[in-house]
Amino acid sequence: MAHFTRFVLFEDKLSTNLFTFILPSSFLLGTEEKLTTREFICRHVPFVLTFVKNGDQINAFLLHRSRDTERLEMTLDLSITLLCREHFTRNESFTEKNCKFTNKVTLHGRKSFTSVNRLCSVEYMDERGNIQCELEIKNLSISYITEVQLSPQLINPQYAHVIQPMHNRQPIDAKIETPSFFYSNYEWNIVIQPKLDSVGQLGHFRMYLQRLTQCDYSIKLSYRVKLIAGTYTWDSYQERKSANPNDTNTYEINYTDVHGLCRPFRIDRVRELLQTDGKFTVTVELKDAVTVIPIIVDPFAPNPVPIPFLDKDQQAWTVEAYIEEQCFIIRLYYSDIFKIPVDYIRSICFNITVRNFNDSKITTSVFPKPVTKYYSQKESDEGLEISTTLDVDELNERGYLNEQQGVTIEIEIFFSHLMYLPEYSPLDDIVRKQKQQIMRELQTAQSENFQLEKKIHELQMTLQNPSMSSRLSDFGNGTQSGLNPGATPEVVRKYYEKKYGDKSSTSNPPLSTYNSATSFDGSGQSNSLPMRNGGIGKGPSSSIPQPNVTVGARSSTFKFPTKLPDSIQNTINTTSQSLQSKLPASLQKLPASFTQGPTINMLANKLQNAFS
Repeated sequence: MAHFTRFVLFEDKLSTNLFTFILPSSFLLGTEEKLTTREFICRHVPFVLTFVKNGDQINAFLLHRSRDTERLEMTLDLSITLLCREHFTRNESFTEKNCKFTNKVTLHGRKSFTSVNRLCSVEYMDERGNIQCELEIKNLSISYITEVQLSPQLINPQYAHVIQPMHNRQPIDAKIETPSFFYSNYEWNIVIQPKLDSVGQLGHFRMYLQRLTQCDYSIKLSYRVKLIAGTYTWDSYQERKSANPNDTNTYEINYTDVHGLCRPFRIDRVRELLQTDGKFTVTVELKDAVTVIPIIVDPFAPNPVPIPFLDKDQQAWTVEAYIEEQCFIIRLYYSDIFKIPVDYIRSICFNITVRNFNDSKITTSVFPKPVTKYYSQKESDEGLEISTTLDVDELNERGYLNEQQGVTIEIEIFFSHLMYLPEYSPLDDIVRKQKQQIMRELQTAQSENFQLEKKIHELQMTLQNPSMSSRLSDFGNGTQSGLNPGATPEVVRKYYEKKYGDKSSTSNPPLSTYNSATSFDGSGQSNSLPMRNGGIGKGPSSSIPQPNVTVGARSSTFKFPTKLPDSIQNTINTTSQSLQSKLPASLQKLPASFTQGPTINMLANKLQNAFS
C-alpha cells in the first residue's frame, strides 16, 4: 500500500489540494503488479490513487470512490509527480485537465507514465528504496444532476377534478422529492413543493435541499441551483443578483436546521417550467459543506464545565470555557487522541465563532482564518487554549449571553485527514531542497530580467530623445557654448612655420566663427573660411596648406607630412590609447570633437618634451 503522508491546501482561485504519498520499494522491485493508496478525501469527495505495472512501464490513475456515482458528476485538473532527490527539473510528472468523472467514467490518468528502470536509481529512491509522489487536484467542480417530471394534475389543471383510485390519489400540491445523493458523509435530496393560488391552481414552487442523514449539528452548505426546461433557465445566482445587484457571491450559503432543511427558494415563473410537458433538469453545483457544531458553554461557572461532542467522523471532543483576567477563554480537548493508530497523525482544520444571542446574524470569529492542528497518539490531550477578543463587558452589553448566562459557540470543521509518519521524515528534505532550488532559479531569472530591462530602458531613452545626441554633438562642435576651443599647440605652429613660413596671424578666433569641426582640414562648407596655423586665412589663395590632421574619431592620430621620429610617434600612440581607456563610458559616446582640445594639448606637451 502507498502511504498518505502529507496534505497542503492552497487558498488560491482554483482551490489547489496537494497530497503526498510514499511508494514502497516492494512495488518496483517485487512481483506486485498493482499498488493502491488508502481512500482519501478531497473537497468532501473520496478518491484513490492507483499505480499499475505493465511490463517495464508504470500506469498511474485517479479513481473516484464515491458511494453515489450515478448522479454526481465532477470535473477537475490533476497532476502526478514523482520527485527526484537531486533536482526538481528531473521530476517525472504529467498533467491532465478537464477530467470528467461520471457513472461511466470513474478514473483518469495516463498509461506508460514512466519506466521502472528509470525509477530504480539513487535519484528517485531513498535509502530504503521508497519514492515520494505528489498528487495535485485543483479546479474541482461537483454537480448533482437529475430529471424531474411533474404530475399531470400540475400540467393540466382539469385533471385535478378527475376521480382517481383511492390507492393512487395524491393531492395536487404534494411535494416532489428527487433521488438522493451522498456528499460530505451525508445523504441529501431536493424537495420541490408546489403552492396553489387562491383559485386552486398552481401559483409558484418552493424548492430546498434536505439532509436525510440524522445528526445533532448543522451543515453550512455552499451551492448553486439551476433549473433547465427547454430554452428557459432558472438560476439561483441570477435571481439573487437581480434582487441585490451588489451581491457578488456566486454560491448560496445556507445552514441546515434541526430537521436538515435549508432555506427554500421561491420560483414564480411556473409556466416556463411547464413548457416541456412538466419535465425539467435540476442541477446543483456543490462547492463546500462545513460541519457546524453549536455548543452552549457557561464561562461564569465556578469551575469550567467540560461539554463533550462528536464530529462528523465520530471522533470525541470536549470543550470548556471560563473567564480569566476579564477575557473569554475557550479550551478544546481531543478526547479520542489515544485511538489514533500508531505511526499515524490526524490533521484537522477548524474555526470557532461566537454567536450573538440577541441577533443571530452577528458572529465573532476567534481566528482570522481556519487553523490546522496535528494530533498523534497520546494517552490524553493537554488541550488547546484559545483566547478570544471578547471580554466580560462585551459579553454582557452586546447580547452574547442568554437567559442562563450561557454563550453559544460554533465549531466549524472543514476537513480531517489521517496520515502516515507522524514525526519529521528525511522525505521532507526533498521538498525543502526543491523549494530552495526553485527559489535560486527564480532569483537568477529575476537578476537577468533586471539587466535586460536596464538595457531596454537605455535603448528606449536613446530612441525617444534623438535631440539629446544632436545637442551633445553641437556642444562638442562649439555651436552652443561661449567657450573658446583649445589653442593650436605651440610646437605644431612652430613646425608649420619652420616648413612653410609665417604668413598669417597666429591668434585663435572665437569659437562662434566655426561652423563645424570639419573646417579645420578644409572639408567644411564652401562659405566657411579656411583655417591656417590656428588663424583665419584670406581665402583659398593662401600658399600655406592645411595640416593633414584627422579629427572626429577617438582612435585617430595626427598625420604629419613629414614622418616623425619613432620615439615621438610611439609616444603619441601610447598616450592616445591611454586617454581612450581612461575616458568614462558616458564620455565615450560623445563626439570626438568634444574632447579634441584637451587631447591635442596633452599630445603637444609630449611632442615638446620629445623635441627638447
